Amino acid sequence: MVKKLNKKIVTLLIAFLISIVLSAVISTCLHLIFTKRPEEILGLNASYIINSILTESQNRQMFIIIIIAFMMLTFVSVFKVFKLNNYYAKTYKVTPDIEIPMPVGKSQTQHRFCLVA
Repeated sequence: MVKKLNKKIVTLLIAFLISIVLSAVISTCLHLIFTKRPEEILGLNASYIINSILTESQNRQMFIIIIIAFMMLTFVSVFKVFKLNNYYAKTYKVTPDIEIPMPVGKSQTQHRFCLVA
């Protein structure tokens, strides 16, 4: 359990770092498009992006909204979507990290099919 939580925390930290970079680039590109200067997108570099976020409030607001959206998506995917141990049946451990459901049972909604000729 602790291993899984540590993996999720590391995943969240990595996703947070990636989302900061992506949010900065996306918000700066959107800001340039909305201010009718799309030709400046071709000359983007790290210092321009950072200066734009720090000096222009509209860009900063877009950056915050986009980073919140990325982090919500990350939280949902890490804690809900990738939770793979939600079986209806009882499980047994194959290894310390792997649990699989017990074979064929009514509570797992597994049925045997018989073909009648």
